[in-house]
Amino acid sequence: MPPPLMQRQRWRLTLLALLGASTVQIIALLPMALGVALVAGMYPHPLFVWGGGLVLVGTWWLMQGGDEPEGLEVTRDQAPGLWAMLDELAQAMQVKVPKRVVLVTDATAAAVDHQDRWWPWVYRQTLVLGVPLLQGLSATEMKAVLAHELAHFSRHFGWGGHWLYRARAGWTALLSADHADESVWYRAAGAYARWFAPMFQRLTVAESVANEYEADALAARVCAPQALASALLRLSASQLPERRLRFGDGPCPPQALRDQGLRMAVPLAADGVAQALDLDAAAHSAADPLSHTHPPTRARIQAVLGAWPQSMSLAEVAPDQAAGPTWWGGAWPDVLAQAEQAWRRVWLRAWSAQAAWHAVCEARLSALSLANAPTPDSPGFAERLECLLALDQPGFDEAQPTLPGQDAIEPLAVFWWAAALIQAQHPQALAWAETAVQRAPALAAPMRRHLAFETPVGLSAGERQRQTTLWERALARRDAARAMALQAGPRGVQVCALAPWRTEALRQALASDTAVQRASVLSYDLTLSDGRRFEVAMLCVQIDAANGVQETEIQDVYAKLLARVATPLRVAVIQSWWSTETWPQWVVDHEGQHPMAVLKLPSS
Repeated sequence: MPPPLMQRQRWRLTLLALLGASTVQIIALLPMALGVALVAGMYPHPLFVWGGGLVLVGTWWLMQGGDEPEGLEVTRDQAPGLWAMLDELAQAMQVKVPKRVVLVTDATAAAVDHQDRWWPWVYRQTLVLGVPLLQGLSATEMKAVLAHELAHFSRHFGWGGHWLYRARAGWTALLSADHADESVWYRAAGAYARWFAPMFQRLTVAESVANEYEADALAARVCAPQALASALLRLSASQLPERRLRFGDGPCPPQALRDQGLRMAVPLAADGVAQALDLDAAAHSAADPLSHTHPPTRARIQAVLGAWPQSMSLAEVAPDQAAGPTWWGGAWPDVLAQAEQAWRRVWLRAWSAQAAWHAVCEARLSALSLANAPTPDSPGFAERLECLLALDQPGFDEAQPTLPGQDAIEPLAVFWWAAALIQAQHPQALAWAETAVQRAPALAAPMRRHLAFETPVGLSAGERQRQTTLWERALARRDAARAMALQAGPRGVQVCALAPWRTEALRQALASDTAVQRASVLSYDLTLSDGRRFEVAMLCVQIDAANGVQETEIQDVYAKLLARVATPLRVAVIQSWWSTETWPQWVVDHEGQHPMAVLKLPSS
């Protein structure tokens, strides 16, 4: 456990957080302020001066608030046991009871300070609780989690914690925004954010880590330390392969949240505990150090208990002993059903698309197995590796995989070998990833996603810097190609030469989607100003306006599916039209010339 921060350090960090959060708003308001000042200078009438001032104040007012957590709100009448526990803990810890408690579908818990929507100088506290935690943790363990979150509201430490959060969120949004089509001012602001945001994160990450340790310590004083350690361990164990929700594996489960909670409640022996802690440590070491806002679970448990126990395991949590049934009583099944409906509304479409991809991968893998084994330099070899990885079956001994020579493998197969090695935490995974990007720069973006979201690989500071420099250069070109594709539209449309099994994955996903009336896929080439050439795969869809679905929801789901189906060597783009709009003539002409481009007819 690191030494606690001194009071002077906290004041400096709080001031830095205030300045960071204010600077984001100044960047957004300064162009308008200059325009108002220019108008007031040209027309120095009180009406224009006061009117411009009111516009600025009103705009600033609208920028505040709006960050109130959303979810299923819990009243005292609905869960008297939960609120009684919060009252008991708040009195013991000398903190205020949060104004709101909301339930979300993620396996998480959070203490959120947010501005009141209409009174920006007033801050409210909302406690966010994940339904899977309430189903998988015992009432004693969940009480320790509540105490940890209430400690963040206590103000005994981390005085500017909510300002740190706001400043990070603002700078992250500014850093991740696409400023290519915006004014010179916002492009300059984006460039400044690329310098300031990492520096701000580096200076404040120690405060976040210290806050977590101090919240654990405060919670351990009012709850059983062993209960808090068990809760932390159960959360880490939920990331074990056998306990994770395998997204898209089979039909969408009708009770996904309940099942996730029940998996957390399963007992875990000492060897499973060691595996869970090793996986957590690997994820912590592989993540960007600037994102380490929480310490590793092993270090937190050791700090809570004072020393690491000789043997540690998890007992089973009976369904009737879980926190949800204990605090809600007979109303818990109804709460669980509401949360399941909310989860399915968000994820059902994406699950169906992923399930279609899994089904096609299984069919393709079966076909490849019947034929002669593909050689490393054949397209079938890359397809086989891709299918195995999609089905969570890397296809080799994960402890000591036999690696073929890189020069003997086609570029796409190098990518899939690297992805499989990343999943297996092989020490040579990073070298293979770099080779894949060097041989095909268009692979930079998907390779970064694999390193970020698959089972992580430990990176040294030098390796991280070399990887970032190499990949960000290629990723910038790929992003520029995608922005050009969305802005300029298709030119020289041609057949999208996808393998039949890839096209079938799209066709199956679209066939079961009632929100999409018709769809076609096409391709064309783009050349950037530096001469780099990219092949664009475009999926054109027409959305049923009466279905009630959001356009962005459709685009997000099929953008992810198309990015996988089109292979990492192509830039994937989605174009959509409502059923009330006319289907573009250039798409009709292409469908007439190439009937295989049609993935879904209007009548189907």
